[in-house]
Amino acid sequence: MPRFKIVAALIALFASASLIAEVAGTYEIEFVGMAGAPPSTLTMEKDDKGNYSGEISGGAGGEALDIDEITVDGDKFSFTITTPETEGISMSLEYSGEVDGDKISGTISTDWGEVEFEGTRQAEEEEDSEEDSEATDAGDQS
Repeated sequence: MPRFKIVAALIALFASASLIAEVAGTYEIEFVGMAGAPPSTLTMEKDDKGNYSGEISGGAGGEALDIDEITVDGDKFSFTITTPETEGISMSLEYSGEVDGDKISGTISTDWGEVEFEGTRQAEEEEDSEEDSEATDAGDQS
């Protein structure tokens, strides 16, 4: 009977861990309530030591900004970036959010208030290149 309890506990542990979404990925995010604002691309990566970093690009600035450190707790994340100086002004943007499957949502806090964002995880490039390869192979057979 004790073995059964250990096995059941391990199954429950692994099942609950798999329910927590992995935040690493590339997301296209849009800003809620800001019609016409261009979307941004947020990429969060996890290294072999379990540390997260990334990049955000697009949006109004268009320029890609590195994210040196992303704090991750389960399916929640946060990071701060500082925009490049424009006309003597730069801003600190504090992102915090949550990943639920392939959906992402959260807020950006600035000195002037908060902006909500939401988005979707993008397909990985490896999957795209495999599909392209299969399509090319299929075309070669005709």
